[in-house]
Amino acid sequence: MSVVVRVLYSVAVVGLLLYGLNAYLLLAIHWWNRRRIRGTVTPEPPAEWPSVTVQLPLYNERYVARRLLEAVGGLDKAGALAAGLKEARGEFVAIFDGDAVPEVDFLRTTIPHFAEARVAVVQTRLGHLNREFSLLTIAQALGIDGHFAVEQPARFWGNLFLNFNGTAGVWRKAAIEDAGGWTHDTLTEDLDLSYRAQLRGWRIVYRPDLVCPAELPVLITGFKSQQRRWAKGAIQTAVKLLPAIARAPFSLWTKYQAFIHLTYYMIYPAMLTVILLSVPLLGAKEIAPEGNAILDVSLAFGLGVLGPGFLLVYAQWVLDPGWLRRAWRIPTIMIIGVGVAWSTSLAVLDALRRKDLEFVRTPKFGIGPAGGHWRGKAYVDRRPSEGFIEIALGLYCAWSTWLFYAHQSYGAVPFLALCTTGFLTVGILTFVHAAPRGGPQRGSV
Repeated sequence: MSVVVRVLYSVAVVGLLLYGLNAYLLLAIHWWNRRRIRGTVTPEPPAEWPSVTVQLPLYNERYVARRLLEAVGGLDKAGALAAGLKEARGEFVAIFDGDAVPEVDFLRTTIPHFAEARVAVVQTRLGHLNREFSLLTIAQALGIDGHFAVEQPARFWGNLFLNFNGTAGVWRKAAIEDAGGWTHDTLTEDLDLSYRAQLRGWRIVYRPDLVCPAELPVLITGFKSQQRRWAKGAIQTAVKLLPAIARAPFSLWTKYQAFIHLTYYMIYPAMLTVILLSVPLLGAKEIAPEGNAILDVSLAFGLGVLGPGFLLVYAQWVLDPGWLRRAWRIPTIMIIGVGVAWSTSLAVLDALRRKDLEFVRTPKFGIGPAGGHWRGKAYVDRRPSEGFIEIALGLYCAWSTWLFYAHQSYGAVPFLALCTTGFLTVGILTFVHAAPRGGPQRGSV
């Protein structure tokens, strides 16, 4: 059994190293091409503007629908995805989630890119209507900024696979149809269609300079359900499309990056494995406290956690001239990110077992720059049972931190201390946000 445990542990550590290292690679691609942001221009407008269908896939969005309709009504011409496409009369389809608030010139700055015949999608960067609502929304904004300000531009400039993010973008209708249309065998139909279109030779254009603000989840339960959906959908897409990607005429580098992109959520079960097996291996002395345990766990921490951490810091440097004054916020996303490892790992395992998972809409409450609240509103999950497991994991990590410190295995202590903080924070918030009364107000957690 000890051999099996050690093998599982080693595989998990290698996984953390693999995904952590890739953050540095994407950061390097972005750094090399960083001046291209300033050089981004909108192509010449067409002589005759085409018709565009504006599609708003709304479901349980009572608190944000009016705001979206008002924003869409301000576009130059206002007009569930598969059903909507059948009714679409436009050559192009602009898609916005219920919480999005597109700028009035959105179509005039995106449509000209379709003058290039093989452009399937123009994706813009998501902004945040309620970034400052709480530490939870601040943390989420940092994570999303890392994706939209660094990862997406790096993949675009590096001619790698990238994806339409389900909102704040425009599709060429012919590309959707050529790629097989919207399908329902994954929870991330946007990611699935993006890859299928690129496998058919279509391109995705990414505009990091064009921002479409949207609302961040204010409840930890909403954030966890969102992460579960993204994790399961990404792994479902990987299982579905990686064989086709392996056979496609792309370079090994491009295929490797596609693999990392689609399987990134495997980092959560890898992290959970390292957490749960560190103490048994320490106790059995399978890994010497003063040697291998320090090397394995500290390297996993350094590359698997600090790699994405450096990427997040770099993203703020790219976006925010005053980022240094707000650098103290960076640990919040690392804490929350670790804290959802349990629920996200379950979603990954469900995808690998091909277990069905119902699409759960992330609740949004119409909270914007002026603030707001969710008390007494619909869509609040009142089932906090998952919080018990997360608090138990937090206590286990606290005990692990003490054990490794006592055995002078100091390299593991920062990683385990981060896990302690993350699990306890997410577990406690799960109970707080499920309370029938009260809830986060502006400036709270």
